[in-house]
Amino acid sequence: MTINYIVEKYIFENNKLITMTDIVKAEALFHFFDLNLTPYNDSKTLVNANQILKDTAHHIYDSLRTGNKAIVIDRHEGSTTRSERRLVITQFAYSLPDKKYKGKIRLLRDKDLPAFLKKEDYSEVDFDKIKEEYFVAETTSFYIDVERGFPIVACQFNSNGPRISDVEYYLRHVCKKIKSAKKVEALIHMKHTVGEVLGSIQEVLKFDMKISPDLLKYLNPDAKESFFNNMNGLSGSIDPFFLRIEAFFQIQGSDKKAKNGKSLAFIKRLLNQIVKGGEETIENFEEFNLKYMKTGGEVAEFVLVKDREEMKVPYLNTRELAAAAVAQFDQYLEKKYGTQISA
Repeated sequence: MTINYIVEKYIFENNKLITMTDIVKAEALFHFFDLNLTPYNDSKTLVNANQILKDTAHHIYDSLRTGNKAIVIDRHEGSTTRSERRLVITQFAYSLPDKKYKGKIRLLRDKDLPAFLKKEDYSEVDFDKIKEEYFVAETTSFYIDVERGFPIVACQFNSNGPRISDVEYYLRHVCKKIKSAKKVEALIHMKHTVGEVLGSIQEVLKFDMKISPDLLKYLNPDAKESFFNNMNGLSGSIDPFFLRIEAFFQIQGSDKKAKNGKSLAFIKRLLNQIVKGGEETIENFEEFNLKYMKTGGEVAEFVLVKDREEMKVPYLNTRELAAAAVAQFDQYLEKKYGTQISA
């Protein structure tokens, strides 16, 4: 959704009141990830990730244009406890001028919908009639670069719409359907990787996490240990909106420290489980912050959700957003990988 804020400024010039209007642009946040696509072992030809992506994009495009039928996938299909989460990619094509795949994935909504008001009198539009012909959809834009030998994705963050794990799930579903890839995995670009933390952590000084009780039971199975089971039991007994856990292992201004063996072992297990669970596990955390001591005595911090590489793109409309996002994406790629382009 494009949001423009109009700011009125008033000045006097030659005894006349003059209105100056500035348009304050909206801002879109993007995160980056490598798209790991693994072909089937029995593939008769040498297939790389870029070719798999090309085949997948063609299948989605052909379904939209030739068959005039979008591929709608309910991520929660078969679940008896979670509401449906219907996803559809309505745009996915390669742009020659930008040398990028450009896509839009949408989350279809039919509950908790916004109200539509007429401009002239602010009366409410009969939304039931609109729903008979139209879907309300939350939209996430994404752009994929394939010039460096493997797909790298810039994906817009939309708190109400599709997330990175939704893009991952959708592409995985299509790849398995057309038998082009047996594994589809999003590898998030982080400022500090979990591996770096695991390789250097010596003591846990503090950690805190915030998580929705509804998501606790849907954590990746590898992350279901007694700690989360106890949190799940607590949430079931008091029914909160969120659970926040803070644990301190050092008293400020004191040399006294808690015994660190159990906390260190737990944090290492949790970080390893986050690596195994990938983006789907990360998205279950509203917050996860860790303060720790490295080997050698240096104090460091790791912020799971906010430690991702990102770009912020100001824009006035969707066309401007696409152009500005591609330009910033190119700058990010050049800074991270240099100007070398694969053949």
